[in-house]
Amino acid sequence: MSQKITENKATSRAPVPMNTPKGPSPRDQAGRMKLTVGDATTTASGSFGFEKITEDSRCPTGVTCIWQGRVVALMWASPCGSADDPGAERFSLTLEAGQADLATKTVQGKRFRLLEVEPYPDAKRRIDPSRYVITVQVEGLA
Repeated sequence: MSQKITENKATSRAPVPMNTPKGPSPRDQAGRMKLTVGDATTTASGSFGFEKITEDSRCPTGVTCIWQGRVVALMWASPCGSADDPGAERFSLTLEAGQADLATKTVQGKRFRLLEVEPYPDAKRRIDPSRYVITVQVEGLA
């Protein structure tokens, strides 16, 4: 099976240390926001952040694959404000064809859903791990 997918361009923002929430991230009315590796944000009910991509086995552009692969984002949520707090929880969200339930988790009263991971793999280029950007929808923000 051949896939024809164009590469998405990640933003070039420098990563923020994962345990330093930077304040509210811009989000649309549906609660969707983009986070770069290391980004963290604070709400009235705590903080959460995007630590890293732990797996990216998506079929690269320009390659024929026998399965579409998947991508796994490691996130954290804390009622106190940092990934290093004793009450912080780490969790993974996965995008995989036919496995929509893996993209959603409820953690500390918030429902997180992974919508997109950029950039998309390309057979000709290695992705710098610090350049990943996720789009996540978060419900239950106070």
